[in-house]
Amino acid sequence: MNASATTSTDMTAYLDSAGAYGRWTREEEHEAATALVEARRQCWDAALRVRSRVRKLLSTEIDEALWGAGADRAALLAALDAADPERETLRRLLEARSLGHRTRQNIERAQARYLRLRNRFVCHNLRLVVSIAGRLGRFHMSLADRVQEGNFGLLKAIDRFDPERGTRFSTYAGWWIRHTVTRALMNHGRTVRVPGHLHVAFTKVRRVRPALAAQLGRAPTDQELSEHTGVPVERVSAAVQAMEARAVTLDSPQGEQRTLGDMLADPRVEEWTDRVEESVDVPLATKALEVLDAKARRILQHRYGLEGAETKTLRELGADYGVSRERIRQLQVRATQRLRTEMERSAVPSVAL
Repeated sequence: MNASATTSTDMTAYLDSAGAYGRWTREEEHEAATALVEARRQCWDAALRVRSRVRKLLSTEIDEALWGAGADRAALLAALDAADPERETLRRLLEARSLGHRTRQNIERAQARYLRLRNRFVCHNLRLVVSIAGRLGRFHMSLADRVQEGNFGLLKAIDRFDPERGTRFSTYAGWWIRHTVTRALMNHGRTVRVPGHLHVAFTKVRRVRPALAAQLGRAPTDQELSEHTGVPVERVSAAVQAMEARAVTLDSPQGEQRTLGDMLADPRVEEWTDRVEESVDVPLATKALEVLDAKARRILQHRYGLEGAETKTLRELGADYGVSRERIRQLQVRATQRLRTEMERSAVPSVAL
């Protein structure tokens, strides 16, 4: 079975699974969303046993009055939920080994309950994602990829939705789903990526161009399109050129026995890998690496895959050393600067006095 047939089969199974969950009524949706919001705020409530640490880790400012001892706790929980909907602060809090066992257990229990409710909410809205993703960019990305990106938008919508504002979840989630799918189409839908601002400019041009052409009786100029869209004429020209350009394969014929690749290739240019290897003084780099302490050397080895070491992320190294991802980044920067200084010093020949 080829890859396309396998993808089609997997997508059919996915659609069958999504169809097994019925649509909620307005009352059922509101009840489930209210339970979700309550579960989110219970996560923050469990973390407020170490209020000072939460306040220190939180990247967004919250009104000073809400942190007071006599402040409304419900208002503080709502403010925390709105300030950090993805609960990045709670994740960083749980990464700290000094966190008390009971506090950690309470936070993890609250988060597990929220994830159970969120997964149930996701399952009942999978068909919404398929419905919206199926109408967008069908010629640029497969349906499976569009649905996957739409699911990311659905998760963002669930983490931010507040039923007390009186909006239906499908209305709110629709914007997030379209946003993530459209962004994916901008980044991955073309062979050569076109910047997002040019996509936006071209969308405005495409909307007004047919009506303007019918009004003028000819194709409008870039200046006329700029005046009707409010987009600078330089950006209009760049957007039209970028979006209407087509990728050409290197195997496309250019004459009877030549291809485009034959015309572009230059056998006189040496391979870039050879040039890089020749420009790097390996013994000098190895000697400079030995100057670093064991911890800094191990961080650089795992960050850049040096000396056969496994490449690791900042989060993985942070877990190994029991520190935050930011602390590992700081140590990496410091070690890199010291390594560069040592290599520059060793590369300069000493002068006998």
